[in-house]
Amino acid sequence: MRTAYMNQFKLSILLFFFLTATGFAQQYEIGLFGGGAKYIGDIGKEDYFLPSNAGGSLLFKSTINPWMYMRMGFSYLALSGDDSESSSLGRQLRNYAFDSHVIEVSMGIEYNFLPRNPFKKTAKFNKLTPYMFSGISMINYSGSITNKTNLTADYNGLSWGIPMVLGIKYKISEHFLLAFESGARYTFTDELDGTSKDSKAFAFNFRGTTNVNSNDWYTFTSVGIIYTFGDLSCYFGF
Repeated sequence: MRTAYMNQFKLSILLFFFLTATGFAQQYEIGLFGGGAKYIGDIGKEDYFLPSNAGGSLLFKSTINPWMYMRMGFSYLALSGDDSESSSLGRQLRNYAFDSHVIEVSMGIEYNFLPRNPFKKTAKFNKLTPYMFSGISMINYSGSITNKTNLTADYNGLSWGIPMVLGIKYKISEHFLLAFESGARYTFTDELDGTSKDSKAFAFNFRGTTNVNSNDWYTFTSVGIIYTFGDLSCYFGF
């Protein structure tokens, strides 16, 4: 099943590059982002929005029109949770902890709430614009979970996710922009922390720790710099 997922996602990546390489878009952006990630699931604190781990991402975008971009991203994030830091007495008594790493490949549409012309110096809207991004992502995760008796089990897997991101970007020069964005990723797995009944860790007595009605989430809040390049004449004639 995981091999099938990987093959499908490879085909999606090839389609993305085919569309951009054959002139579907002639203006591009490359962005480098760094920030903090936060896991939302069955282990650790319940303050779900304060970043607790480091992460970074590389973005590539191609223009559809002044409002919309095709966007592809590669992210590497650390995730962790520790019941001893939770305000829940039940979690404190359970006293599980985990550390994992996530490699995320995402594709989708970024929408500018204000149409943006990166090179047209007379346009008022080209300095600042809020935006949103959503699409689909593939997640490769691996980690280890430890219980209160220091029994440790490793796990890994692949899954799909849905990124939901809000951001704002500001033009600082002809080719460069600064950006800030924050978003949540819903995943189709309950194994990011190793507590799923389908996890390899389940065989090591990490049972009764997961909410079977809720998959894991994580958030990523970051700042970055974006470089814009390409031929804009086909899109920004207004």
